[in-house]
Amino acid sequence: MNLMHWSNNIWFGSLVMIFAGFSLSRVMLSLGMAGIVLAAVLYVWRKRFSNLFFDKSNIVPAMLWGLVAVSGIWSTDKQHWLNFARIYLPFLFLPVASAILPKISDSWFKKIIWSYTLIFAISVSVVLVNYFIHFETINQSILSGGYVPTPHSHIRYSLLVVMAFFSSLWLYFHYYGKLKVLAALLAIFFFGALHLLSVRSALFSLYAAIPVFLFINRHSLGLKRIFIFFLLSAMGAAIALSTMPSLRNKINYMRYDIMEYLSHKTHDASDGMRLRSWKAGWALARQQPFYGCGYGDIYKEMHRWYDMYYPQLAESQKKLPHNQYLWWWVSIGWSGMILSLAALLFPVAVKWNSTSWMFKVFYVVLLSSFFWEPTLEEQMGSGFCAVWLLLFLQRTKHSHA
Repeated sequence: MNLMHWSNNIWFGSLVMIFAGFSLSRVMLSLGMAGIVLAAVLYVWRKRFSNLFFDKSNIVPAMLWGLVAVSGIWSTDKQHWLNFARIYLPFLFLPVASAILPKISDSWFKKIIWSYTLIFAISVSVVLVNYFIHFETINQSILSGGYVPTPHSHIRYSLLVVMAFFSSLWLYFHYYGKLKVLAALLAIFFFGALHLLSVRSALFSLYAAIPVFLFINRHSLGLKRIFIFFLLSAMGAAIALSTMPSLRNKINYMRYDIMEYLSHKTHDASDGMRLRSWKAGWALARQQPFYGCGYGDIYKEMHRWYDMYYPQLAESQKKLPHNQYLWWWVSIGWSGMILSLAALLFPVAVKWNSTSWMFKVFYVVLLSSFFWEPTLEEQMGSGFCAVWLLLFLQRTKHSHA
């Protein structure tokens, strides 16, 4: 078996390991990402380094890691800084691997999307079985700020399910017969599951991305199909709201939580903590607007602000900014925030005409999640973003042998 064959098998196997790792193990995530780098090393070794950095536009997202790394210069807490530099490593290694590895063929891309979709169909099924087994207990916990248990971070896991929904739609438009029906059923399944999970940031991303999906495909779908899709989506949302207690309870709790926060009656509710984190982040961002406090000191500076204005809060209630844009502004300033967004958006900007609708929808899902969560500041989030970027970049490369 030659190095090229090994490279292709490791490349595909590593992706499957990452997809499974999103549900099973953070170790699998790390091993899968290391496997992709290994596949790139084997490929470039076979090619005698002639294709190193073949597509240089793939390298720009590595700036996301570079900005975190540079902020270590003015961060006094090196331990926390190193932790965030580790979390951002996928943005260093995976874009470089993407620049080396060859373009993914249509058949391979379909296999990858099927793997992702089916793995998440199994994972979400397990989550929902557990939910129905503990139906009353979980629904009651949601009324007091709880959530449906999921692997790892329930917020980032739900974003992965949003991409599983759009992956199913992509498969629906690329197959016929029984596989087309299966893809449609999976899309319906993921749509319903997202409402059962009731993670608001994921639902926001879902409903932000659906109109974009329809607009991009307006010519191929036609007005009739667009109307039917809108109607089915609206009916699905209405049915979910009227039949799913997890969603109703989440909405009721959100309403109660915000009213309590505005009345200054509580300091330990989830939405109240999110709103306070925005307030704290906004105040700190204005203190060092150009270069921020550094990734290493964001904990220290946020806690200092809480101790000054909310000394009665428990340590667990002193949340970091629940907004990716604000997090960047606090940690690396508005200059770092602009550069981070530029690095993230560069691939889709330069490859706009050669990318599929799914690439553009991915960006809508990702960027809309930034309003409610610091999506990238955790291994699941950085892995989610970097892996999907890698896949789409591989699809838009020039073919080379």
